[in-house]
Amino acid sequence: MPGPDQTYEQRQGQPGAYGQPGNPYGDFGNRMGKYAEHMQRRHADRWEKHAHRAAKIRERIERRNFKHDHRHHHRNDRVEWWNHDPNVQTRSGFIGDVYLGHDYWELKPMNISHFVGDTVLDLTKAQISDGETVINISSFVGDVKVYLPNDYEIGVHVISSAFVGDVAVLERKEGGIFKNVDVVSPSFQDTVKKIRLHVSTFIGDVRVTKVG
Repeated sequence: MPGPDQTYEQRQGQPGAYGQPGNPYGDFGNRMGKYAEHMQRRHADRWEKHAHRAAKIRERIERRNFKHDHRHHHRNDRVEWWNHDPNVQTRSGFIGDVYLGHDYWELKPMNISHFVGDTVLDLTKAQISDGETVINISSFVGDVKVYLPNDYEIGVHVISSAFVGDVAVLERKEGGIFKNVDVVSPSFQDTVKKIRLHVSTFIGDVRVTKVG
């Protein structure tokens, strides 16, 4: 039995009520500790299974894309089964962030599809050809950000939709559920260079801004 003058730390070293040393709660405390360890192992196993399943799905998608690329090796750009135009670039991702536009590059019609993660498209360093360039971006879960060059000689037409999330296109902002935004820059039809941007996301925010 601990004495009345003993400190809390000294009492912790005494046998518990059920003869368990160092455990003031006895057998109940031991059971709770084992239950906590069991739940931690259970959560860890569950996350490991999810990660393993996601890796298998990603491997299956990459294998399918590799087979498709092998069949179309004579083309410079990858062409998906739903896109029969060889002049359209296609970029797809499963999990993770996608960033396009690190360096100077030539902009071509493009289809970007992403499952989970943020998508960033930077057009401030892109070489934009005369005529109309169509860009389609679709995302299931994640934010979509597009940076446009602040050039009055480039016309911009943006159509954006989000099931859940905020949409901010140039000077127009919408928030809530199932929002559609259609914004056209002034004198769009009179400009020589045009960008027609379609952005759709299920859960996530959409930001289209001019930089420069």
